[in-house]
Amino acid sequence: MAVESDVLDELHRLRNRVPQLTGSLAATVDGLVLAHDAPGTEPEGLAALTAAALGVAHRMAEATSRGGFRELLLRGADGY
Repeated sequence: MAVESDVLDELHRLRNRVPQLTGSLAATVDGLVLAHDAPGTEPEGLAALTAAALGVAHRMAEATSRGGFRELLLRGADGY
C-alpha cells in the first residue's frame, strides 16, 4: 500500500531527527495500525492502548476545563 509506505518513510525520518525517540506508531483513533517504526514492541497492542489513552486524555481535558485536548505524549526513563 503506497500510503502505508509514505507514512512509514515519515516515521523513519522522525526517528532520525529526534535522537531521544525510540519508536513511533501511526494508528487510527480506534486503534488500527497504519504504520510503525517501533522495534521491540507489539504494534497492534500498542495502538489499542494508545486509542484507550487518547479517549481518557480527551475526557481529562474536558473535566479540567483547560481548553480543547492538544496532545498525548509518553516519556519513560529510557526515552520517548
